Amino acid sequence: MRTPATILGLALILACGPREPKLQGDEWERIQDLERMSAASDGASNLDARQGLADALHEFIQNNPDHVGAGKMYENLEIEFARELAARGRLTAAAIHYESVLARNPGNREATEELAIVDARRRLSPEIVEQLRPGMTPEEVEDVLGPPPPGWKRSLSRDGQVTESWSYHGASGTITVHFVNGELLTIDP
Repeated sequence: MRTPATILGLALILACGPREPKLQGDEWERIQDLERMSAASDGASNLDARQGLADALHEFIQNNPDHVGAGKMYENLEIEFARELAARGRLTAAAIHYESVLARNPGNREATEELAIVDARRRLSPEIVEQLRPGMTPEEVEDVLGPPPPGWKRSLSRDGQVTESWSYHGASGTITVHFVNGELLTIDP
């Protein structure tokens, strides 16, 4: 027969539920502090802060694979990094990070949509190339193709005329866009 004290004791135990080990709580607080420091920093210190956050988060997730908050934070960090890589023209590296997010969370809409854009740019799909028109500014071309990969951009200034050539290599081949005085002149397949 259960006494009221026993029932009360069981109710308290169940109400409190399982406790996180204190160590996990301390580690999670440290991760959140690193995230705040990363958000507050800029320039080179931001890069160091973000790398410190990524390393600490990776280790935390290895030890606590079911921690939802850490998983979501890592996902967001990886998507942010993929965006930065894509903005720099490093499309293959960006795709790797989007695919990593999707391997863990196939339902992530942001990663799915952004990977599709990166893949279209990497392939130089006809739908992407057809969007280019003579007279476009370099910024407009970047909106369509992204920036040229590092080392694939050349400039020449002569007689007051500035000529730039940007090359993009994809599964469908290589195209080069030529600008004269800030306007798209030709597109070479």
